[in-house]
Amino acid sequence: LADLTDYLDLDGNLLISNDPYRGVRVRDGVMSFAGTEETTGLRVQAAEGSSF
Repeated sequence: LADLTDYLDLDGNLLISNDPYRGVRVRDGVMSFAGTEETTGLRVQAAEGSSF
């Protein structure tokens, strides 16, 4: 689907102070899933203390 868009908001979750998920990181403007336990799918997990 990304090919059909002009702009993608991929870092919106990083602007939320109480993001209920962890997994993606941004360093020097580059998004990374390195170090995540999940190897397929969205590669995110519920954050510690999250009700999700």
